[in-house]
Amino acid sequence: MTDPDIPLSGAYTAWWAEVERTLNGAGCDTLVSRSDDDLPIGPLYPAGRALPVWRDTRQPCHVVQHVDHPDLTIANGLALDDLDGGASGLALVLAGAPAAQGFGVEIADATDATSLLAGIRLDAITVRFEVATVTPPLAWDAVTGLVDPGSCASSIDFGLDPIGVMAHAGGMPQAWGSLARSTAQAVATIRQKGFVSPVLRADGRPHHAAGATDAQELAAVLATGVAYLRAIEDDGPSLEDARMALSFTLSVDADEFLSLTKLRAMRRLWASLETACGLTPRPIALHAETATRMLTRRDPWTNLLRNGLACSAALLGGADSVSVLPHTSALGLPDGFARRLARTMPLVLMQEADLGRVDDPAAGSGAFEALTDQLSHDAWRLFQTIEQEGGMVAALASGAWQERIETARQQRQSDLMAGTRCVVGTTAFTTADETPVAVLPVSRRDRIDPLPIEATRFVPLTARRETAFFDQQGGAQ
Repeated sequence: MTDPDIPLSGAYTAWWAEVERTLNGAGCDTLVSRSDDDLPIGPLYPAGRALPVWRDTRQPCHVVQHVDHPDLTIANGLALDDLDGGASGLALVLAGAPAAQGFGVEIADATDATSLLAGIRLDAITVRFEVATVTPPLAWDAVTGLVDPGSCASSIDFGLDPIGVMAHAGGMPQAWGSLARSTAQAVATIRQKGFVSPVLRADGRPHHAAGATDAQELAAVLATGVAYLRAIEDDGPSLEDARMALSFTLSVDADEFLSLTKLRAMRRLWASLETACGLTPRPIALHAETATRMLTRRDPWTNLLRNGLACSAALLGGADSVSVLPHTSALGLPDGFARRLARTMPLVLMQEADLGRVDDPAAGSGAFEALTDQLSHDAWRLFQTIEQEGGMVAALASGAWQERIETARQQRQSDLMAGTRCVVGTTAFTTADETPVAVLPVSRRDRIDPLPIEATRFVPLTARRETAFFDQQGGAQ
């Protein structure tokens, strides 16, 4: 093995020498694989040096279920079932939000909020908003008007993500300077009401869903977070106060090792950024969600295995909360059975498999420490490139960022076509007699709020499932 990124020394070198003798001249490099970011992944590593990950371990990981049925009464019933079945949080997915996938709830006033949340104690759970606009939605006032800020001051993640929404919509309704001021004012308004929880979200899901690599997703989240810090600080609050207004969300997929590594890298990268800003690093609010792009329409039962790997990565990687998208999500709006499997998966992994008992089980592992260092290095370098281009908004407006992501997506697509990458049940080991699954009889409505005539338009980040081509072609053997 000759890759300089993986050191050789002592007994480690001796082990490799023994291995090389068994390879019949093939060379140790044949045992090293490469990630989508071209990071070397070896079969053995020397012991690593454990570094802090700045995670708040006082609370267990929250299991958060999407509330996205368009009928508020039905959505309420599904949410109550989720909470009765062990979920400890709800994500209120508003229609048109990037996470809505063509569904979502409409909350226009207090009456709608009351219908949706009847019988739900918001002071006893964690709540996430998935918003569809670049400005504060009406749903904020409608929902928060039903609660005492004193009882829910830190349990509501307001989820305002104008950059993520703009990336999804493919344009800015007005100049970023004006939007940044509106964003800062939204933070101030929420703080004046007594809420101390995050208001802004640096979200990697739109980038990952469009095809981003792990390093690209991390870089986008860093650049988005920095843009929000600047917006808030320019409005008056200190940098110390500004950072407390942020939360972070990443996608996790069936590559358990790299997904776990990505979560660890996110905490270290943001801690490095805080240190560079003169701040003492503090734990961030980090949410993980199973990836949309890995879910298949063919043989959707295999998605349960993908979700299991992704959920394990979220728990082992130290996510503060996790959402498992039901295995039928690629086919339509999941029914109660699919939702039950989705919420039960993290509960079993935490309460029966004890995955959440150790603060950072990967700490000190030669493999995970090396991968975390390598991924952090690549993501930081790409983040610096984005900053040199003018920041995340400028990178999107120029189209440069979309081109990078599309290049990565096309490479994975080529690998699938060539058979060097496979998706079990779709591109390999297909079955002619699939057991059908049920979804709710609700049609998708891909609604994106229209941009004004004077808006700045650019190429949107479009979510694409990796197996969509094979669905159209009827699959490959």
